[in-house]
Amino acid sequence: MARMHTIALTLLGLSFSAGCVDQTKYDALKLERDQIREQLATAEGESKAAHQGEEAYKDQLQRLMNGDATKVGLINNYNQELAALRSQNDDLKSKYEEALRNQGKTGGALPPPLASALTEFAAQNPDLVDFDSSRGMVKFKSDVT
Repeated sequence: MARMHTIALTLLGLSFSAGCVDQTKYDALKLERDQIREQLATAEGESKAAHQGEEAYKDQLQRLMNGDATKVGLINNYNQELAALRSQNDDLKSKYEEALRNQGKTGGALPPPLASALTEFAAQNPDLVDFDSSRGMVKFKSDVT
């Protein structure tokens, strides 16, 4: 009977010590495990995408190495693109230089019909507005926001 009593107490003690885990620790470990699974899935997806990109580049390189006609075609396409980009660059440079040349010139701020209309408006309403035709700026004399 004493032996049976000892075995029962031992089993009872083991069940309390071995089977209990704090719920917050369990939840924290479960959350950490889920986060690691998500990171693994993301990394596997990125790896697969990188591998597919690598294969595509290898195929493209192989095609370039095998066919001279493809190389010549690519070079011609790149030369055409380069010429178009140079043309756009030249147009932008000329517009920029023209804008720099016209900067600060009197009467160049606004088109003449608009400048004359604003000058006439300012002359008719001298107590409301001032108009500076050299800069194309209309100033209200009252505080308007």
